Amino acid sequence: MNKIAITLLAGSLALGGFGLVNAGDDRYEKRDYYEGKGKRCDNKGMRGEYRLERMTEKLGLSDEQASRIKSIQEKYAPEKQALRSKMFENSQALRDAMHSGKADQPKIQQLAETMGNLKTEKILLKSKMHGEVSQVLTKEQRLKRKTMRHHGGKRHHEYKKGYDS
Repeated sequence: MNKIAITLLAGSLALGGFGLVNAGDDRYEKRDYYEGKGKRCDNKGMRGEYRLERMTEKLGLSDEQASRIKSIQEKYAPEKQALRSKMFENSQALRDAMHSGKADQPKIQQLAETMGNLKTEKILLKSKMHGEVSQVLTKEQRLKRKTMRHHGGKRHHEYKKGYDS
């Protein structure tokens, strides 16, 4: 009897411990989201379409506005993807240079400057795209979008509180 009880106890502890290890660990879901594999991205890198759906819902976009915004997104998609690829390659090269064991400061400095230039390009491209999208929106929608972006990092109850005051 003792052997059976000990075996059952050990087995339940092992299974319970496994459940505790995996409970609440959402690191993998976040990683999948950023790699385009999360539920919002539908495993196709569709973050732009998700954002458009969300904008349509939250701002009350008309079908014509949504189609114009989608065409703006599609217009900039190749440029954004090319820039993203360049940034990734530069980041890999910078990481390799820093961890190579040799302090090749001129190469590291050149790669760091290139990364800064690429980030500048990304910011300018995003600003250009944001400006075009803003032209499609009405004044009320622009104001609501600005408010939503301002309160974006807050929890729901804090967002509501900020909206009232």
